[in-house]
Amino acid sequence: GVGGGGGGGGGRRGSMVDRSQDEHLQAQYFPQDPTAEAFPAHSTDPKVTASVEVPLRVEVERRKRLFSNQDISKLLEAEGVTKEHLAEALAPDVILPLSVMDDKDLEPRTWAEWLEVGMTDGEFKFLPARAFSVEQGSWRPCKVYERNHVEDSYEGAWADGGGKVTLPRIGVMFLGEDPFIFARRVANALQVRRNTHQGLMYNLFIDSMPVEGVPMLAPEQLNRIMSLALNTNRVRHKSIDTTGIIDELNFEYSRTMNRVVFDKELESGQQNEMMKGIVAPPLMAVSSRSDSELDVPPHDWAQQYCLFNFNSFLTKGELILCIVKTKAENQRILGMSLFAPHPTKTTKPDEFEHMESQAIVAAAAYLKDTWLTSLKNSLRNGLKDVGKGWFNLNETKREVYDISKLKKFMTMINFMMQDTLRALTEESMESYSSFICGAVAYDVEIEDIGKVKNTRLGESKLKWPLFKLELILNADGTVDIGSNSVPIPFEKFVEMPLALFDKALASVSDIPQLEPMVVDQIFWSSKPILASVHQEEPGAKECRERMKRALEEALVPMRQYIERFEEFREILNVVPEEYVSSFLTEGINADSIRKKLTSLMDLKAGVEDRIPIFMQVGPFELSLDSIRTALQQRYQNLTNLFLSEVAVRTKHICDELNKRTEQSLKRLKASNDDLEGVSSLEDFLGELPEVVGELDADIKKTLASFELLDEYRFDYTKEDTKRRWATYGLTLKVSQAADYAVNVIKSDKERFEVEMLEQQEEFGSEISSITLIVNNFSKYSDITKVKEIGENVQSINEKLKEYVSRSQLFNSREIALGRSTTDYNSPPFELSKVQKNFEPYSNFWLAAAEYTSCQATWMDGKFNELDPESVDRIAQNCFRVVFKSTKLFDGKLEDLHATAVKLKDEMEDFRQYIPLVQALRQPGMRDRHWEALTETLGFELKPDDTFTLRKGLEELKLADQMDPIVKICDVAGKEFAIEQALDKMVNDWKGTELSVKEYRDTGTYVIGGWDEIFQLLDDNIVMTQAMTFSPYKKVFQERLDDWERGLKLCSDILEQWLACQRNWMYLEPIFASDDIQKQLPTESKRFQTVDRNWRKFTAEAFKNPAPLQLCSSERMLNTFMECNKLLDMVAKGLSDYLETKRGGFARFYFLSNDELLEILSQTRDPLAVQAHLRKCFEAIDKLDFQGEGAGMTMVAMNSAEKEKATFESPVPVKGNVENWLSAVEAMMKRSVKMIAKQAADDYTKNPGGRKQWVQEWQGQLVLAGSQHYWSIEMEEAMNTGGNDGLKVYYQKMLAQLQELVEIVRSNPPFLISMTLGALMVIDVHARDVTQKMCDDGVDNINDFSWVSQLRYYWEDQEDLTGLGTPGFIVRQVQAFFPYGMEYLGNTPRLVITPLTDRCYITLTGAMNLLLGGGPPGPPPPPARV
Repeated sequence: GVGGGGGGGGGRRGSMVDRSQDEHLQAQYFPQDPTAEAFPAHSTDPKVTASVEVPLRVEVERRKRLFSNQDISKLLEAEGVTKEHLAEALAPDVILPLSVMDDKDLEPRTWAEWLEVGMTDGEFKFLPARAFSVEQGSWRPCKVYERNHVEDSYEGAWADGGGKVTLPRIGVMFLGEDPFIFARRVANALQVRRNTHQGLMYNLFIDSMPVEGVPMLAPEQLNRIMSLALNTNRVRHKSIDTTGIIDELNFEYSRTMNRVVFDKELESGQQNEMMKGIVAPPLMAVSSRSDSELDVPPHDWAQQYCLFNFNSFLTKGELILCIVKTKAENQRILGMSLFAPHPTKTTKPDEFEHMESQAIVAAAAYLKDTWLTSLKNSLRNGLKDVGKGWFNLNETKREVYDISKLKKFMTMINFMMQDTLRALTEESMESYSSFICGAVAYDVEIEDIGKVKNTRLGESKLKWPLFKLELILNADGTVDIGSNSVPIPFEKFVEMPLALFDKALASVSDIPQLEPMVVDQIFWSSKPILASVHQEEPGAKECRERMKRALEEALVPMRQYIERFEEFREILNVVPEEYVSSFLTEGINADSIRKKLTSLMDLKAGVEDRIPIFMQVGPFELSLDSIRTALQQRYQNLTNLFLSEVAVRTKHICDELNKRTEQSLKRLKASNDDLEGVSSLEDFLGELPEVVGELDADIKKTLASFELLDEYRFDYTKEDTKRRWATYGLTLKVSQAADYAVNVIKSDKERFEVEMLEQQEEFGSEISSITLIVNNFSKYSDITKVKEIGENVQSINEKLKEYVSRSQLFNSREIALGRSTTDYNSPPFELSKVQKNFEPYSNFWLAAAEYTSCQATWMDGKFNELDPESVDRIAQNCFRVVFKSTKLFDGKLEDLHATAVKLKDEMEDFRQYIPLVQALRQPGMRDRHWEALTETLGFELKPDDTFTLRKGLEELKLADQMDPIVKICDVAGKEFAIEQALDKMVNDWKGTELSVKEYRDTGTYVIGGWDEIFQLLDDNIVMTQAMTFSPYKKVFQERLDDWERGLKLCSDILEQWLACQRNWMYLEPIFASDDIQKQLPTESKRFQTVDRNWRKFTAEAFKNPAPLQLCSSERMLNTFMECNKLLDMVAKGLSDYLETKRGGFARFYFLSNDELLEILSQTRDPLAVQAHLRKCFEAIDKLDFQGEGAGMTMVAMNSAEKEKATFESPVPVKGNVENWLSAVEAMMKRSVKMIAKQAADDYTKNPGGRKQWVQEWQGQLVLAGSQHYWSIEMEEAMNTGGNDGLKVYYQKMLAQLQELVEIVRSNPPFLISMTLGALMVIDVHARDVTQKMCDDGVDNINDFSWVSQLRYYWEDQEDLTGLGTPGFIVRQVQAFFPYGMEYLGNTPRLVITPLTDRCYITLTGAMNLLLGGGPPGPPPPPARV
């Protein structure tokens, strides 16, 4: 704890002591100014740890007094430090600053603690101290205000004046620290400085001694050193250039010899002037003692030895060896990283995430498996022979183990592993966060879409943008960033790197401790884990926050850049057809369209100039090709659509012009049957000049449209060409027809004028006759003859209409002939007056006839046949006419007026009974309503066929009871509406049936037509629920409840039925197989239970497909629910079964569930697997089977090209399919290796040479063998003849290529042609490589030009399990891999380019680092338009 005031009753006394002591110190501190600023309360308190013997406050006071009485200068002199020494070491420009030699472990307080003791009223004032003044060469009082953490210096001011000063920590002694320790601290720093100076001078003299002439290591010594250094297989087979290492060894040896000579010269004491003061550093000094004995004080050696053995576990060599091995394994771990090596190129976000995830998983797997297993094995193997005792690995009792040395040893191992794990995690997360922050740190200036300035703000190994993205165009015209055509939210670029960071920390958070694995005979209730870096630790949080800030800042320019594309949203959102149509709303204007097309083409060209294909925006490389192409296509499409629309509209205009012209010609050439036709033709001729003018203007516009299309080279059809020239001559045709029509009009007018005069004379006589009849019509007033009068009125009305029409026709003809028109409404005809005079009689007698006829039917006809709406309408209409007639006849025609009044009174009497008719003829009247009326009226009322309205009014007096009758009948109407709705729903279901169809050849059915059924159910349920809220529902309550219950039950059953059908149709063909039934007996029984119920219910549905009748049982609903549960269990069991099969043969993961089930369902037929071999193996298309039944074997494999490769030995078809397919996989690799060995041996032994050899072996082995011999022959050529040897071998390669050409020209078989095609690609590439090496002067097999090639060797291959050694080894640079022996068939090869070589190097290097790679690589950028 820090020094401070005491507690309890001694507090007051302590404060008085403190104050007096501080006043004493302040008087010493400020001798010139006793009234100066007071010290902070505890600034002079020394740091004291609480003790049981002495109270804390007392100890603080004691030490404060002791320290205040010390003189730092004297204490330093006692340590041998003078002021001159300090002045030299603390000088500003000194070469070896004393602060560098300071021992920070002697610091009594942290700076935060110093700040705390310097507080006054919650605010830091200063710290009193003494500091060494270089200028005065003495220790002066000073005030310290601030610390510079970077330079570890202090900002302060001299207490006795002199201004501000910067002081090193080693030159400042606070009044609150121990002066004795500070003096030792300064003395130690000065001693370290002296030793450092002497060591530098010593090494300077040695490095300045010449090494020429000094003996070097003998060749035997060098060979022995190199053989020991390269004693592992992995290092031995690598082509390592050891020249630099040997030079370094010789230099160090020569320097060591010089040091020996120099040390002897120092020991002789005969140094020259330059060497005076030079001494060997303590660790390098040569001892002058003649023996190695040391003075040891007397002690009991046996007791000390036993005590040491009891307390230490470092008494056995096995434990020390285990510790060494543990440190070696831990050191290997420290060279790893939880993350992938930082990419040196731009990657897609998903590739980056995949790469980092794989690295995290691989690192975690290595730690959990390889590291723990290696440590466990080394500890158990190292301690297995120790036996019982302190290190008994087989201890079973926990209490014995807890007090054993093995427990302490395992605790130490655990701490070592935890330190290693934390160091690995901290280094990984710091490296990852630094990489991310550096990779995204850019200053981005966006001038335009095609002008973005990117300035990197920090150092980063990644010289290119971090992420490769593309601009994705949405349907609404907006743009998003994404990858592989999938949009990626901006937040993803922050979340994804942080998620990888969290994933890495989480991956090492559950690594178990080694102790339960080593001491495995003891029961461990829980498995402890190694402590690692937690996500909430300050370091992890700081790295995470730093990355988050950097990523969020990097996204700001990208958002701003994306907003720049908002200007194109309008054109991208345009519907081309609507855009063109709106522009052409007013028709085709060639000039405006030409301007528009020019504008569109200019905009298209502007897009190409303004928008680049790729653009870097900070850490993002953005592909703009999609929107660039979309905009160009949009402008081009609009241009094409404009031209197409102009062509279509021009075609239609041409057709319309031709149609108009044909109509005009037809009209001009038509014959006239009457004078109206002549007038019409004459009118048409008068309008013809205007028509021709419009036609001519339209023709000119049309021809201008054709010229526009010609200008843009639009390809229109031959028919359009014919239309164009046909339209050109339309005006001439019309002019010729007009001349003909003028002559026709003249002759027709003369003929029709004579005919008209004869007809007019006859028409005048007819008008006189009808006038006489109308004038005498007032004499009719007998209502009993209403029927005959009505018929007469109807006849006269028809004649008057005809006469009006004929008068108008005569007038029009007179006008056409140029004669004066006859006025038929003036004397002597006065036709309009006749019509007006007859109208009152017509209206009255027609209404009277209609009412009289209907009233008899209403009163005496069958009441049950009356239509109340018709009764009301006719009665009201007739009454209005008769009422108006009484007004007209009053005072003029008394007899007729009296008849009208009488009829009006009869009508008024009848109208009061209309509500009664409407009520009793209500269609909703039922027996209950008639019974209610009977009870209310007091007599029985239920109309039958004998009942009439007259009877009800005269005998039953129903008019007197009209109010109660209307009320009861109104209720009947409301109830009838509900009844009608229910009946309609019931009728809707009539004829509605499920579509029941036979399902394959299963003997059962499946159901269809679900959508219509469910729609009808939903509509009916909603309507029924609405009716349940009606106040008139009581009569139908039970029916409504039953109907609603039935609908809901039917809906539930059909939903369960549909779910069951989906699963049943998927599983039925699977469990129809006997093999599947045997392999999954439990699931098969469950499915059979479902199948029985399914067949039962579908059979019922086939017999009765009506949904409501079929689905009316709760038992059916429960059964289907149980069936669905069983089907879910069956599906899960089937999925588990397939996963088991895939675990037995991993290549089954390449097959879908259906394909795998097809194989498993035919396990008794091994040939069934043939169809799926191509998905399981790279090139095996078919297998050759021999024998039958239990003795069936597989003897060879065939590729799709019909190439055959015989197995090393037959593979029996035994056990499950996954077992014998695994045997096929193993045999495939052994057979390929066997054939490869045979082919390689035959290369040098074949009597026909290489020319014959390439025709006798499989294509894959020809390529591998050729590459193998090219590799070894190239190295032999360089080893024997250097570059000249390569040139000789180059000529041999040309001859070999010529041999292949000769074979090709001889028309070889298909398989040999395929082999030669691939081989020539390889040989041409090898020829080019050899030629380049010859030109570059390569003469050493260690030259990079050679080691960077993909080379094949026949060597040991320890990494390929199950194939033994030797085998093909593929090498490139430092990477090497065993040849996988997967059969590849006989397939062609693509040409090998320099880019291909670089891809090979990249991929093999990545694989050697336990990373992955995508052989296809990224897609190429689209071609520039």
